[in-house]
Amino acid sequence: MCGIFGTLNRPIDKPVQVLNDLNHRGPDAHGILTAGPLSLLHTRLAIQELGSGGQQPMQRGRWILAFNGEIYNHRDLRRRYGLLLCQSASDTETLLHLWEQMGVAMLSELDGMFALAVFDTVTQRLWLARDRFGEKPLYVWQCGNELVFCSELRALQRHLPLIINRAALSRYCQLGYLFRNETPYESLRQVRPGYFECLDTQTLIKTEACWIPEQTRFRSVTKKEVSMTQLDHIITQSVHERIDTADREIGVLLSGGIDSGLIAAIAARYRPGIQTFTMSFTDGLYDEAPLAKLVADQYKTRHTAVRIDTQNLADEVLAILPRYGEPFMDSSALPSYWIAKAAREYVPVVLTGDGADELFGGYRRYAAARLGLFQLHSLVGRVCQVIRPLLPHPAHKQSLYSHLYRLSTMAQQSGARRYLGITTDVFGGYESALIEPAPLDELDMLMEQTHSLSGLQQLQTLDMDLLLPGDLLKKMDIATMAHSLEARSPFLGNKVAQLALSLPDSQKINRYRGLKTKILLRQLAQTYLPAGLANQPKRGFEVPLRQWLDGPLCSLTYDYLSQPTLIDTLVESTFIQQLLLQGHRFPPEKRAKLLWMMLSVEIWHRNLFRHDS
Repeated sequence: MCGIFGTLNRPIDKPVQVLNDLNHRGPDAHGILTAGPLSLLHTRLAIQELGSGGQQPMQRGRWILAFNGEIYNHRDLRRRYGLLLCQSASDTETLLHLWEQMGVAMLSELDGMFALAVFDTVTQRLWLARDRFGEKPLYVWQCGNELVFCSELRALQRHLPLIINRAALSRYCQLGYLFRNETPYESLRQVRPGYFECLDTQTLIKTEACWIPEQTRFRSVTKKEVSMTQLDHIITQSVHERIDTADREIGVLLSGGIDSGLIAAIAARYRPGIQTFTMSFTDGLYDEAPLAKLVADQYKTRHTAVRIDTQNLADEVLAILPRYGEPFMDSSALPSYWIAKAAREYVPVVLTGDGADELFGGYRRYAAARLGLFQLHSLVGRVCQVIRPLLPHPAHKQSLYSHLYRLSTMAQQSGARRYLGITTDVFGGYESALIEPAPLDELDMLMEQTHSLSGLQQLQTLDMDLLLPGDLLKKMDIATMAHSLEARSPFLGNKVAQLALSLPDSQKINRYRGLKTKILLRQLAQTYLPAGLANQPKRGFEVPLRQWLDGPLCSLTYDYLSQPTLIDTLVESTFIQQLLLQGHRFPPEKRAKLLWMMLSVEIWHRNLFRHDS
């Protein structure tokens, strides 16, 4: 795992400072290379090929490569394409040889996570590409004939004249994350997951295309049934590949849910005594440690429960959120950061359960989509419009009533608002508090493009395109790489994803017997996990956000939002003051979500030009 920084037609004034800014992503080695208009910097976290054979940037003939990520099938690709004479065991060298043979067609052969830059010293063209789900980030700033690309936004803030993009921030307020390839800055974008860009270094004219093979994308509803044997074999293979391609010790981030439990069980059978890590909260509602310990005990892992102490919570928030280089409102960023920090004391690589919910149908909202409620007829919407104002606001976020309340709200809406109502639901019911909300036309268009899919597949597709790269995988990348820890996600392997995308809805959500989510994965979990654990509800690194905002974060929230520097240009000042001073007027969980979103904007903005960490 690594950090990359490159420029076209623009000198790097302080290369040592850039390397220092990215050192947490790669503390084991630094590399610098200049070729014509291109300058490349690289920081390396050595996981495969620990010696100099994996040093980057790497050049072979006319081709130069800088790469961040891991390719789990690179040994198989060497055998298949006759690359057995490589000088090292590095997947970077495999990529360079493959590119020399195949060019951009190489991308569809890769099973892994990656962000890469390839430069042709003859034609003076540059290619930038990301993995299909967006596990690894790649940001691009372009102005005139100058271009800069980098693994992290925060590393760019010191070195570029950045201008705030208010339209992108307005969409952030509505969605709860930055939309698709947007960033909070003008002229600065992300390379889209599953896409490559080709740039002429003279004109910086860009061509862009999706490299994901058509047969591995979501298709219309299929009747294909997948056996437990198939599922077990493919997931097991994915776990083994992610263990075998690490030349250093590996662990597992273990929550109380079935996804990470399955990964831990398979990994522990393959590597007895593997290390596992989980979070432990004093609040029993959010404490997943007892369930995680059941798995750890059954498989005799070397288990660590990271006890959360909120005594200095405000200081922790101020230290963690600025690392994203953008507003980031997913509160599970805090425990993700803490558990990554604890795990890094023991191992440099961890496996996670990321992606299982999106692929196999793990969210409660998917049950509603399975019933057809995501594609409601106008009559049902009108009925909900009458009933909804009569319903009291839910008091508890995780209750069944809270879920039904959100569904009734969603049923009144259409297009983008319907999707937001059933997912992040930040400003639902309070849209009038937004100052000139940016349009969500592109989200409306995405929903229209998925119209031929079932309601469940439509919702899964949107989540994989938006929520997974925009929130969940970004969170894990920053949380782990802040501590020079590499996170690997077996559920996002090519074969696992291809199998999941071929499943009929009936093998994801059972419509007739209790609306169970993720039923195929639960059936597999019954063969691996302790009795009763396979039927547990979804668990992630949840936090008691409402209690925190009313307790240890109360002063911080008031200090930042009573005298805002930016959020009051996006949200009406009177509404912000009401949230702060008249909290009884709002549903408690809704108020907490709104305050946390606004706080994330203010913390990002005030730390924009601070570089003390």
